[in-house]
Amino acid sequence: MRKVLLGIDIGGTSIKAGLFTEELVLLKRFCTAVCREDQPRVPINKLLKWIKEKETDDEVALLSAAAGIPGILDQEKGMLSLAANLPLWVGFPIRDYFKERLGVAVSIGNDGNMAALGEYHCGSGKDMVTMVMLTLGTGVGGAIIDHGRLLEYNNFSGEIGHMIIDMHGAECHCGRRGCLETMAAKSGMMRLLGEELKTSPHNKEEYANLSKVSPLRLSQLAASGDPIAMEVYRKSGEAVGIGIGNVMNILRLDGAVIGGGIAGAWEGFFKAIEEALAKTAFDYNPERIRIKKASLGEHAGLYGAAVAAKQLMD
Repeated sequence: MRKVLLGIDIGGTSIKAGLFTEELVLLKRFCTAVCREDQPRVPINKLLKWIKEKETDDEVALLSAAAGIPGILDQEKGMLSLAANLPLWVGFPIRDYFKERLGVAVSIGNDGNMAALGEYHCGSGKDMVTMVMLTLGTGVGGAIIDHGRLLEYNNFSGEIGHMIIDMHGAECHCGRRGCLETMAAKSGMMRLLGEELKTSPHNKEEYANLSKVSPLRLSQLAASGDPIAMEVYRKSGEAVGIGIGNVMNILRLDGAVIGGGIAGAWEGFFKAIEEALAKTAFDYNPERIRIKKASLGEHAGLYGAAVAAKQLMD
């Protein structure tokens, strides 16, 4: 009977899961869709059925499990207290539902925190002792890892995406002004693009139908040398660099790992980040403070959940 860990990555459109060895080698993967109209039990029960099949057919024994979830968590109750993309999940006892049916210890955590754990232990952060990770997507997730553990106080690991970069800047959906998300999240980059199109002297034919310019397309244009997209990435990268510089000035970590779809046009993005870091961080030395692109892609949260499951056994 092979002993395994279960890592779960719950998102707004799907639940992914993986069975891992104790050495964090991925053995089996599972994925099922999540519909906003469905109660949480619907996709969760599909996952539980798959796990039971693996336990029987593949003769594996579950040691522990952990799940990453987007939103604000109530750790005491083991449930979501706020989740824009999963409204029907708010108040559902996620941790206890899994625990009662799996019969093992279960933990839950923010999906950005899980991605950071994954990159630290299995990805681009493996050679760092301390690091900050930023995940740039619909929002800006982030977490700080210290000697393999998530850095958090009073059950709070920080909202890096809502670090104020410009207190007189654009209004954020959180109600504040100038958060990092207003410049480095999907909506922030689209806002920057709209501003750039108003003043840029360059050819704007590519942007005639702005609604069809996705972050992926913008990154492709920036990577190909389009001056408008490159300028958007420069401004966004500068904001990210300022944010990382602020973190480094407080904590002097070993480095930063940057993931998410918006990090697609890496070369120009990295250049802007490094230039801002050089102006923001005290005694900046690129050999001392390493900035890396995430390497696990969409599987970072899955690996991180497996790490969290393993840490339950420590």
